[in-house]
Amino acid sequence: MPRKSGFTLIELLVAIAIIAVLIALLLPAVQRVRNTAVKMSSANNLRQIQLSLHNFASTNNDRVPALNGDPQGPNPNQTVHRAILPYIEQGALYHSALYTNPNLGFANLYIKTFVSPADPSIEDDFYYIGPASYAANAFAFRPGFALTSSYQDGMSNTIAFAEHYSHCGRTSGNEWRFCWWQLLPLTSYRRASFADNGILFASSPSEYSSTGTDVYPKTHGHPPVSAPAFLPIGPVRNDTPPGTVLPPITTPFQTRPALEDCHSLIPQTPHRSGMLTALMDGSVRTLAPGISPATFWGAVTPGAGEVLADW
Repeated sequence: MPRKSGFTLIELLVAIAIIAVLIALLLPAVQRVRNTAVKMSSANNLRQIQLSLHNFASTNNDRVPALNGDPQGPNPNQTVHRAILPYIEQGALYHSALYTNPNLGFANLYIKTFVSPADPSIEDDFYYIGPASYAANAFAFRPGFALTSSYQDGMSNTIAFAEHYSHCGRTSGNEWRFCWWQLLPLTSYRRASFADNGILFASSPSEYSSTGTDVYPKTHGHPPVSAPAFLPIGPVRNDTPPGTVLPPITTPFQTRPALEDCHSLIPQTPHRSGMLTALMDGSVRTLAPGISPATFWGAVTPGAGEVLADW
């Protein structure tokens, strides 16, 4: 009598074990490919932002937008991000009445170019209006700065934009907006910038958030010097008891912090390999997690003459 063909139980278990081993070997590779693709997409966003910044300068007598968006002088209704909207094919939004009547439709204030696909603060976040995962370096966008002459340390040694979670914590507050932070009647919204010393860059207190001053290089008037100021960070986690004294920030940026551990006063990156930054020359550079604070702040200041040792 012929024997019936088929798998025995042992053969089936062996086959399943082999498949499981193959999957276990493939998953890390697939995850690495995915992470690489996400990082490339984020880097492309930064390149588009920098290209739009250069196009802005070419049509505004070499001026870059000031931190408040105006290349020639104070204009509290703008930001760097809003100023470059026409150069990323968002001219209609730039001229939209949304900035005088914000009740017209907030859905139009989600700009893909301004949002990192790896930013964990906006994965399930549909109601945060005008999110921005890339913060402008406040030292690089002073009123009157010219693209080709104001960066004495070299455009390739000056950070223009750095990654920054769109908001810290899992509750509303401390959100970074590409539009004017007072677009909504809530004082917790901020313009998307870092190293923003408020008084130094704003023409009036209403132009910057009341949530506190960012960590920024120490200044003695103008120009700034390179020594970093390690400032107390205040409560970070949502469950931090009131009055808790936390240590000062001693790192220039955070690498993959949880939302609850996100420090709103400094940049942070969702990538393990380091933080993506756009430089003033239009290039995109990854800063290693172990970069020295002196080098980082030296790249933040555009004309203090620092030597970027581990750049």
